[in-house]
Amino acid sequence: MAVDGCAEEKCFTFTWKLENMSYCWQEQGVLLDSPKFVVDALEGTSWALALYPRGNENRNYIGYYLYRHIGCSSVNDIEIDFVLSFMAADGSSLHGVKEIKKMMPKGDGYGWPKFVTREEVFFSKRSRFLPDDTLTARCRMWRSDGRTTENGQSYARTRIGVETRSAVWNIDEFSQLEPYKAITFPIKSSTANIELMNMILYLTGGQKFEEVLHFKLTARDPRIKMSTIQLFLLDNAGGKRECVKGEVLFKAPENLQRQLTFQTTRKRLMASKDVYLRNDVLSVLCECAFSPGVVLEQIEAVRYGDNDSIPEQPLANLADEFSVLKINLRSSFEDGFMSDVKLKTKTCSFPAHKLILSAQSPVFKAMFSSDMKESTCDIVDIPDLDDHTVRRMLQFMYTAGVDDLGWCSASNLYAAADKYEVLTLKEKCSSYLKANLGPSEACEALILADLHHDVGLKRLVQEFILNHSWENRINFHDSYCSIIE
Repeated sequence: MAVDGCAEEKCFTFTWKLENMSYCWQEQGVLLDSPKFVVDALEGTSWALALYPRGNENRNYIGYYLYRHIGCSSVNDIEIDFVLSFMAADGSSLHGVKEIKKMMPKGDGYGWPKFVTREEVFFSKRSRFLPDDTLTARCRMWRSDGRTTENGQSYARTRIGVETRSAVWNIDEFSQLEPYKAITFPIKSSTANIELMNMILYLTGGQKFEEVLHFKLTARDPRIKMSTIQLFLLDNAGGKRECVKGEVLFKAPENLQRQLTFQTTRKRLMASKDVYLRNDVLSVLCECAFSPGVVLEQIEAVRYGDNDSIPEQPLANLADEFSVLKINLRSSFEDGFMSDVKLKTKTCSFPAHKLILSAQSPVFKAMFSSDMKESTCDIVDIPDLDDHTVRRMLQFMYTAGVDDLGWCSASNLYAAADKYEVLTLKEKCSSYLKANLGPSEACEALILADLHHDVGLKRLVQEFILNHSWENRINFHDSYCSIIE
C-alpha cells in the first residue's frame, strides 16, 4: 500500500487547513486540535487531529497525532489503519508516515512526537509546507478488517487571528535621557482603542560602561496569546537602519515582560546625530503582529461516494464556497478584529473594514481614497441613520444577506442603501416593499420612491393606488396625491 494513500481499500480522508500557522501560541507540550469529525463508515466514531506546534517531547519537532473522542459511538474499541501526512498546495504529500494498524478505544490516540522538524516547516522548506502561512494536514483511515464500504471526505479549517500594527515612536530630547529612567510608549488596537502592549525604553550603563538601548515589552490585553515585534531605528530621511526582532508567547499577560536590546549605544548615536538625531529626536519604527488565538474553526464539507477514487481537493461548488466566505466575513463583522474604521451614529460606534466598505459602496470608496477627513481620522459620522439600520446595512455588506425584514426596517435600509449606493441592498429592499405593499403603506412608499428617484417602485405604487383607492377607500393627503400627477 502507498505511504500516503489507500489505493487498495476504501477509506475516509480528513483534510485540515490551519491558517496563520506561524502564530501558533502553544508552548512545548501544549497541543492544538482540529475541529471534531465523525466517520459514519467507522461505526459513527468521532475523531480529531492534534498538533504540538512547539513539540511534545522535543521543541525542535512538530508532534502530530490522531485522537478518538469519547462520545458519538457505542463502540468501545475499533481497529483501524491510518496514515498521517502534511500536504503541498498541489495535493502531493510533503511528509507522511507508513500505514499504521492500531486498536483505538474511546479517548485514545496515537501519533509521532517527532513527526517533522520545525526547521523544515518554518525555514528551509517553508514555501512548500506553508504557502500563505497555511499548513495542510491530512489523515486517511479505514477499518483493518476491510469492511469500509465507501470512500468519504471531510474538510475543516482553523484560522488563527492576526492583527498587525505599525507606529513610529519619536523620543524627544534623546541626549538628555537619564540612565535607567523608563519612557513608555503604548501600542493600541485599531478597534476600541485598546492597549495591546506597552513598550518601555531605558538606558543601562553610565559611569564605567557605555549606555545601551533596551526595550522592555509588557502585555496589556489578556486576550492576546502571541506577538511578533520588529523595532527599527530610523534615520533622518525615514529609512530603516538597525533592527531587533522578538517573538513573545503570552503565558500570563498581566505579568509578562520581554526585553529587546539594540547592539548600539547612545554615544554612537550621538556621534552620528546628523544621521539619526534631527533636533535631538530618535525615531523608532515598531512593527508588531498580535494574535488572540483561534478566531474560526469549522467543518466546511463532508462527502461520501461509492467511486473508487475521490478527488484530493473538494470540487469547487460555488454555493459551498460562497457559504464559507459568508461565514468568515460574518465572523470578521461580528468580532471587529483588525477593523480600521468606525461608523458612528448618535449613540453607537460600529467597527468595520475600509476594504469591505469600499468594495460594496462607491461612496465609501471615494471617501477613503480622497482628501476627505474620513480618509485620515478613521471615523465616519452618520448621525442621520439609527443604530439598527447601520448594523443591518453592515451585515449585508459583509454577508450579502439581511434577516427578518419588516416594512419599517426595509424602508430605512432602502434609504441608507441609496445614500451609500449599495445597489444590491437597495434592490432587495425595493423588492420587499413591492411585495408587501398595502393600502396603509402606499403613501409612504410613494414618497420614498420619489425622494430616491426609484422609477420602478414609483410606477408600481402609482398603479396600486389607482387600482385600489376606490375599493379600499384610501384617503390620500393632497400633498401625497400631487406626486402621482
